[in-house]
Amino acid sequence: GEELDQMWQDLEDIPRTTDQVAYLRQKSNFCYFDCHLVADLIDCFEDRNLRAEIFVIAYSRTVDYHGLPNVFNYELLPFERGLVTHRIGLTNLFDETVAPGYYDLDLSVTEQRWISQELLHLALIEPGDNQVDVQYEGVGFDIPASWVQEVPRNGSLQIFYCRNKRVIDRVLENGVFGGLKNPRWNGVHGVSLFAPEWQSKFVAPGTNQLVDTKWVGIAKLRNVKQKMKDKFKDADACFDQLDKDGG
Repeated sequence: GEELDQMWQDLEDIPRTTDQVAYLRQKSNFCYFDCHLVADLIDCFEDRNLRAEIFVIAYSRTVDYHGLPNVFNYELLPFERGLVTHRIGLTNLFDETVAPGYYDLDLSVTEQRWISQELLHLALIEPGDNQVDVQYEGVGFDIPASWVQEVPRNGSLQIFYCRNKRVIDRVLENGVFGGLKNPRWNGVHGVSLFAPEWQSKFVAPGTNQLVDTKWVGIAKLRNVKQKMKDKFKDADACFDQLDKDGG
């Protein structure tokens, strides 16, 4: 509306990017965001610290907060995610209502080990093929039953966590898949439709949740692309590094 248009105009009139971020922080004291706006704001900045700062500013002021994991994972680059994690903490960023996605976890870090335990718990109660292409220490891996009792305190674990439509529908209806319905859950509060464009053909209708496992292959390519974008300023710099002999 008019207030949003005025905000964009105000940002254009502020010459320094650091002052633009300060303006947004002040604005957040009495305004709310949605995930689409947060993503658009992040895209306005090139400085990694400022992009991370935008997410931090919006974190507790975003009405459709179940879309924030998508903003965190797909709008921010790995270095920027590290900055946000240091400020907010992974346990606060993890959202089991919208659990489907890719997880790269260092089991020597307490909060990352906790997330792995949460994913294992969900996998036990949610039917279907929900732990896909699991790797432990870079090698394909079947998680043993003993991990349910205690996850190792070292090593790296990568998981693509998946849900089928039945599970997604139940979670949106009850707040959780197993157990009694959360009495405070109305199926609307905090729910978001925000998803990156590449996910549009993989999400369950009326949600932003990835359904089944077909998205995993493309997600792998996106992970590689993000890591390259995080390390190199542009495609030419990347290929120059790959092709050191100049041939």
